[in-house]
Amino acid sequence: MLPRRQFLGSLAACFTVTGTVSSGAHFVLGRTLGEIAATHPLDLKTNVVNDLRWQSEVIETLPNNDSFRSPVVTFVAAQPQGDLLAAVGDDHVVSIYSRRSRNFIEHLKHHRDWVRTCVYSPDGTMLATAGNDKMLYLWQTDQWNTPIRIKRAKSALFDVAFAPDGSELAVVGFSPTLTIIDTASGSEIIELDCTCSDIHAVDYSRDGQWLAAAGRDGVVRIWDRKSNELVQKLPLHRQRIRSLQFTDSGELISASDDQFVNITSLHQQPKSKSLPRHPSKIYAVTSIDQDLIATAGSDNLIRVWNTKQLEEIGVLKGHTGTVTSLAYSQRELISSSYDTRVRIWTTQQHTSIPQRTTDRGDGWNPTFK
Repeated sequence: MLPRRQFLGSLAACFTVTGTVSSGAHFVLGRTLGEIAATHPLDLKTNVVNDLRWQSEVIETLPNNDSFRSPVVTFVAAQPQGDLLAAVGDDHVVSIYSRRSRNFIEHLKHHRDWVRTCVYSPDGTMLATAGNDKMLYLWQTDQWNTPIRIKRAKSALFDVAFAPDGSELAVVGFSPTLTIIDTASGSEIIELDCTCSDIHAVDYSRDGQWLAAAGRDGVVRIWDRKSNELVQKLPLHRQRIRSLQFTDSGELISASDDQFVNITSLHQQPKSKSLPRHPSKIYAVTSIDQDLIATAGSDNLIRVWNTKQLEEIGVLKGHTGTVTSLAYSQRELISSSYDTRVRIWTTQQHTSIPQRTTDRGDGWNPTFK
């Protein structure tokens, strides 16, 4: 019997994607289906949800330790308006990839255990990484020799978020506290009580006023960052929340092991609506346009949804392992997976990035009560 990793690698080598897209979708990455159909041979079938034929560039991760195997990828981050991607995983390495040169340009080996998360600052000049070794590192993206900030936590870390102005970081993990750190000095600003001892996700609202965190108990906690007062406890899920994100319009998207994605409007009294139940645990969610999000999880698929109509537009196939994270940058959707690969998906027929492997396939001010 083949080892699981070798078996998955064999599948990936021969995997191809074909299919159609539902006519129920009104917008895809900001363009109508009619506009896309002018440049893509889409077969539009009424009330049928099939494979979206988005192109994907496949990035193969590289062996970086004595095991001589490629790492599973636990998280991927894209530099805002920049060239770089960062991928982290079970090899304890932070791998920096240049989309322009289509090569890994750095492998940062300071972590001593699984690296769980990575995130670029809003201006793209810094990268934060954190993981099971309880370490938070802050790197400068114009030089990678040594981290500019180092912070040791009391327990393993799972997620990090920059404030919109880049002045601070929110850090969560296997601890009932949310820690906020000053990025300039590396000093701790405040610890907020989360009650839950396993926090998987944290995010700032786009205006920096609200800070949300969630984890194993399925409750989303929201603080007013100015007063640091806990203003809401929203029991949105029955199982662990693995991913959450504020949208530009002020909605909060949360994804859970209970196989549901909730979209919560925080204007006045919070109101939540759910997407149809997924067939698998959901590991990642990201907003990719107005009324359009992507979700992914343990069924190896990426699903694209119209959140206004609560309809699935279609799926992206290609990964052969659990899809662990999603990012959206410069009109491209980026995914990472336990299959040791990162994929860059695009609906555009021509891009500035050469395709190595191609598969067809504000004004927000809620009042809490």
